[in-house]
Amino acid sequence: MENKLVTENSKSAFVTVLAWIGIVFSGVGTFIAIIQNIMFRFLMPKLPIEQLLNEHNSSLQNPEITRFMFRHLDLLFLVALLISLFALIASIGLLKRKNWARIAFITMLAIGIVLNLLSLVLQQTSMQQLPLPLNAPVEFQSQMETMMRVMSIVSIIFGLAFTALYGWIIWKLRSPKIINEFKSVEHLNVQ
Repeated sequence: MENKLVTENSKSAFVTVLAWIGIVFSGVGTFIAIIQNIMFRFLMPKLPIEQLLNEHNSSLQNPEITRFMFRHLDLLFLVALLISLFALIASIGLLKRKNWARIAFITMLAIGIVLNLLSLVLQQTSMQQLPLPLNAPVEFQSQMETMMRVMSIVSIIFGLAFTALYGWIIWKLRSPKIINEFKSVEHLNVQ
C-alpha cells in the first residue's frame, strides 16, 4: 500500500496530461488510418494514377513530390497507420511511466520539429510556384497574391508555434524532475 502511495504521489500532472492527449490524438489517428487503409485497399477501385498524372504532364501542375505521393498512396496510408499506432503505444507507455516511452516521445517530437521546418520550406517554395492564369484580371492577380502572402504568414506562425511547443515539451521531458519520476516508478516496479 505504501509503494502505491509513493508511486501515485510521484506522478506529475504534466506527464499524465501529455500522455492522455497523446492517447486521444493517436487513438483517433490510428482509427482514421485503419479506415483509410481499408477503403484504399478494398473499397476503392484501382485508381488510374499514372494516366491522370500523364494527362497533366506540366511540372508546374504536378511537381515531382506530388507525383511521388500519388504513385505511392498505398505506402503513405500504411506509414501513417504505423506512425499513429507507434504514437499510441508510446503514449500508453508514457502514462505508465516507462522510460522507453519517454525517449520515444522525445524522438517523435524531435522528428516532428524537423518535419515541421521542412514542410514550411516546401510550402513556401510550392506557393511561389503556383501559376496564376495569364489572362486573369489585374485585380484578381493582386487579390490572389495577397491571399498567398497571408496564407504564407499564417503557416509560418503556426509552424513556428508548434516547433516551439514541441521543443518545450522535449525540454520538460528531459528535466531532472521528470527523469527522476520515471526512474522512481521503474524502481518501484522492480521491487
